[in-house]
Amino acid sequence: MQQLDETIDALWRMYEDNVTQSRHHETERAAIVGVVFTIGAVLIGLVTYDGAISGPSDIAVAVFLMALGIFGAGFSYKNYERSCYHFQRARGFRQELDAVYFKGRLGEINQAADARHDASLGIFRKMKLHRWWIAINLFIVLIAAVIVVLAAS
Repeated sequence: MQQLDETIDALWRMYEDNVTQSRHHETERAAIVGVVFTIGAVLIGLVTYDGAISGPSDIAVAVFLMALGIFGAGFSYKNYERSCYHFQRARGFRQELDAVYFKGRLGEINQAADARHDASLGIFRKMKLHRWWIAINLFIVLIAAVIVVLAAS
C-alpha cells in the first residue's frame, strides 16, 4: 500500500509542477505584452508630441516600434509553446493517474464538461487565445508601418 501512495504522490507532484510551469509562461506572456504596450504607447507619444509625423527621427522611432512589436509577437508565441509543452506533460500525468487509479472517471468528467463548454460558447471556443496575443503585438507593427509611411511622405 505504501508503494501505491508513493506512486500517486509522485504522479500528482509531477502534474502540479507542470501545471505551475504552464501558468508561469502564461503570466510571463501577459507581463511582457503589457511592457511592450507601455513602451509602444510612449514611443507613439514621442512621435506625435510635436503635432507632426515627419522626418528621420520619427522613422527611427517607428522602426524601433516595429522591432518591439515583432519581439512581442515572437515572445508571446514562444511562451505559448512553452505553456503547451508543460500542459501536455501535465495532461500525461493526469491521464496516468486517471487510468490506473480512477478507472477513467476523471476523463469522463472532463469530456462532459468540455461538451457543455463547447455547446455554450460555439464559435468563441474555436478562437485560439494565443493568436489574439500575437495579433495585439502585430497591431503595434502595423501602427509603426503607418508612422513610417507618414513620416517618409
